[in-house]
Amino acid sequence: MQVIEHQAHSWFLLSHDGQLLLDIQCHSPLVSYDFLMVLSADELAHYQQFGRGYLDQLAAAVNDSAPFGPQSPYQLRNVASAYSASVLDAVSRWRSLPPVACATPANE
Repeated sequence: MQVIEHQAHSWFLLSHDGQLLLDIQCHSPLVSYDFLMVLSADELAHYQQFGRGYLDQLAAAVNDSAPFGPQSPYQLRNVASAYSASVLDAVSRWRSLPPVACATPANE
């Protein structure tokens, strides 16, 4: 697993076994938490077409839906139990790189 892109205080995009995972840093008035999901085929197509801007919109939509709540369309997409240790390891490795190596290029 490796970090592909990053938006500070918002999300990490990671690649793992041919899939892209989005680790979203969600915020509510009382708590902050991470929500990890695999991008669907439609979401992947939108990301390929619109770039980072689409991931910003998707992360905001997930956050606004309160993804662990029963009304969220994202609730059942949580894959943290399967990947959280790998994500933490990948982000830690990415953060240990020199600043130029871990800089996220702007693509849009």
